[in-house]
Amino acid sequence: MIRARNLAHRSDMNRKLVGGLVALVVALVAVWFLWLRGDGDKPKPAGGSGRTAEITPSATPPANPDEEADAPRAMAPRWSLDLDPAGPIRLEGQVVGPDGKGVAGAEVWLSSVPPRTAKAEEDGTFSFDKLVGRTYALSAKSGALIGGMTYKLTASSDPVVIRLGEGATVVVSVVDEGKRPVANAEVRSGDAHETTARTDGKGEATLKPLTPGYAGVEVQADGYAPATGFTTVGSAGAVGRLTITMHRGFAISGHVVDDTGKPVAKAHVSVGGFGGFERFEREPPASGKPDPNIATTDDKGQFSIRAVAAGTHILAAIDGEHAPVRSAPITVTDRAITGVQLVMKAGGVIAGTVVDATKKPVAYATVRVAGADEQMMQVAGRQATTDATGAFELRGVSRAKLQARAESESAASKLLTLDLTEKREARDLELVLDVTGTISGIVVDDKGAPVPEVQVSAFPDILGGESMEGMMLASMSPATTDGAGAFTITGLPDGAYRLWAARSTSSSGGWGRDHTSAKTGDKNVRITLAAAGGIKGTIVTQDGGGAPKLANVSVGWQAPTPAQDGAFEIRELAAGTYDVTFRGPDFAVTTKRDVKVEPGKTVDLGAVTVHRGRKVTGKVVDRKGQPIAGAKVKLGEMLMFSDDDKPDDDEDATENMGGIRSAVSDQDGRFSIIGVPAKATTLAADHPTAGRSVSVAILDGKQDPLPVTLTLRGFGSISGKVTQQGKPLANVAVTHSSRGGGAQLGAAETDDQGNFTMKKVPEGAVVLQVMQNKMMSMKTTTANTQVTAGKETKVTIDFPVGQVTLVVQIKAAAGHKVDAAQVFLFSGTALPANGKQLMDSFIAGGAQGMKFWFGEGKPLPEFDELVPGDYSICTIPITGDMGDPQFMQRINENVATLKVYCRKATVAAAPLKQTMTQEVPAMTPLPAPAN
Repeated sequence: MIRARNLAHRSDMNRKLVGGLVALVVALVAVWFLWLRGDGDKPKPAGGSGRTAEITPSATPPANPDEEADAPRAMAPRWSLDLDPAGPIRLEGQVVGPDGKGVAGAEVWLSSVPPRTAKAEEDGTFSFDKLVGRTYALSAKSGALIGGMTYKLTASSDPVVIRLGEGATVVVSVVDEGKRPVANAEVRSGDAHETTARTDGKGEATLKPLTPGYAGVEVQADGYAPATGFTTVGSAGAVGRLTITMHRGFAISGHVVDDTGKPVAKAHVSVGGFGGFERFEREPPASGKPDPNIATTDDKGQFSIRAVAAGTHILAAIDGEHAPVRSAPITVTDRAITGVQLVMKAGGVIAGTVVDATKKPVAYATVRVAGADEQMMQVAGRQATTDATGAFELRGVSRAKLQARAESESAASKLLTLDLTEKREARDLELVLDVTGTISGIVVDDKGAPVPEVQVSAFPDILGGESMEGMMLASMSPATTDGAGAFTITGLPDGAYRLWAARSTSSSGGWGRDHTSAKTGDKNVRITLAAAGGIKGTIVTQDGGGAPKLANVSVGWQAPTPAQDGAFEIRELAAGTYDVTFRGPDFAVTTKRDVKVEPGKTVDLGAVTVHRGRKVTGKVVDRKGQPIAGAKVKLGEMLMFSDDDKPDDDEDATENMGGIRSAVSDQDGRFSIIGVPAKATTLAADHPTAGRSVSVAILDGKQDPLPVTLTLRGFGSISGKVTQQGKPLANVAVTHSSRGGGAQLGAAETDDQGNFTMKKVPEGAVVLQVMQNKMMSMKTTTANTQVTAGKETKVTIDFPVGQVTLVVQIKAAAGHKVDAAQVFLFSGTALPANGKQLMDSFIAGGAQGMKFWFGEGKPLPEFDELVPGDYSICTIPITGDMGDPQFMQRINENVATLKVYCRKATVAAAPLKQTMTQEVPAMTPLPAPAN
């Protein structure tokens, strides 16, 4: 068994939480566009993996744990992949360059489990044998060129063609805590088909080629704990820069036992981020040394992970027989940690047969299992492949509510719901491949000519009211057009879909734009894939000082691209109209509106002038008014804070993407931040040991605000437990905020026993909120407590479960048009009038949940498991096309001022399903966009 996950960072918890909090505003739909891209800017596998061909009564421990596998393109938070069986199919293909000629010697990577590589022949051809028929990811690279695609392999498949184009580059500087260069460090990209390099005497290494998009980097060096970072290089040919700081590592040791106390041998123990996600299990680094963040238990169940940086970590253990387990948060300071015990309970077993509609067993079908209902975002997914007789067995499955699905090269099964919370085994299952819907058609270019060998992806039309059930298990496998541009997507349930075509997974410029709508059974769908265009120009400062030192350029939802000495070029953009945004630490955010990109042409924006923006100055002091040096001051609409004394370097990258600006106070406690926008925002300071301030509002305006004094409050801590119906509630986010402290949050996540720890909580009245996220909705509950500096506060939070469901019917006021709405439910009375007040109301506590409504005739928002009482329904009406990325981007920019309409609602004990109507006007028109 091989586990799969992107590089884990200690700031994963914050990024995960930010995603949940974005759900508080309409900008959550942006996540939908990211899903549509399916991480299209990285070569990800889209299909299943397998298990050994023969099923044996006892589990096989994880095989080759130091080999890397990539996660399927479905939506579970992490995946465990069983080994592929040896199959009867041969995959053949060719790697071609920009000139259309074969690329000799290109390195080709295949997402089998374990992954395989091949070297292209003189004419660029390659092959892989002994494969099963399913969807694979392939990527290839040669020199500065890179390309990739997902490909559904069948016994009758045509050869695959991988087209290479210029990749992106990241220059990595590796330094120690004293900012001295670290030479001979091994630097690795986060792509499944990774790129590696070693730092020179200046501590620099260049990673190329990389797939344009979000670039994760991991560094290992003798004497240090492994470190990670990420940056964005959104366009081919662009160069990003990243500095990663190495810290001293400390060992974590302990033992793994089962629930009877017996040692568990050959369990794989790894260090995850604060979010508890497992790391990739990779092949040994080029140095031949094992990954210091992974260990295997000996016959006594003992393990030792030899190099972990200071901070808060979670250990994860898996062995293929017991249920996966995660530790409570472990805080590493300045010494080794010993005596950690991980208790692995008996794992679930799911076994059965996959058959076709005639009940004939189907060999080598892919079987996926993931969490159901509220557990879909918490439970690790599993994948296996049936043997030659159609049989499958998954052992060591999480003991939770689950859903299972099987698919073959032409069909899929309906979802099967399983509950392993009480019983351990579900055997003799039969998954029938009777979902055989198809969509077929042709892809043409802007001149009407067929486009061969491109990918066509179908995604459920969520905005059209299609259900999100089963998306955890849907592979969303694309089809590949043949030589005449024709395609057929198979195994689709009945429903409406949005289709996109793309030439390569290396380009994501078209995802989320200009989709083609289709329904299951359609046979003549016509998709236009126009030639890509681009945007270029130069950034200059208003004062004539030349180009800004640091700047990046964002186009739509695409990953930002760094400018080099002010010059920028964004390639591979789908034709259309875009808002182009310029960001940097030394100037205010600047946007050029309605830039029209035509097929095959590059728009030259010329010199784009950026302005300083407002400047905020002030001082950080303690309770006695004494200046505090070394405090980090953050400015933004929503501020997130970490418990770590030394957050990873990627925290800055995360904050930059979220529009957060920051500075560090000097010896006199003074700070200054420039590039402050004209709209209202907030400011707060945080020091690793001295404490954290409340958030101070910076009002809107064009003038520099008066100097601000930020007073730190000392840290206490909170340890607690979250339960639901008397049982621990695992893997849910818990936030803390100071009552009246403004728009700032800290976060933790519960372990397998429902426990959580927050070691840095500012003193005073604190609001705790527990969040259960489920796709584009969430449930929350609130608790209040008091924190004293230097002391620990203990809390227990019960997540209530009632029996009543409240259905909210949205009705447009007479003469008004409402196309969609985001609906919130608060306990008691809540009267926010706009998006900013809505966020403040959430932070203050009392939120019960959030749902989307996508328009007339679409499913109504339902809030279930409510207890009787008084509530408030608060709705943001949307008038416009939520499928338009530019419209949604402008919604995101103005979310604080969107009007919110609330009404009181009393939920009675009966009936168990109650309906209430809320009448709302059309959305207040967005401000006219200004360049």
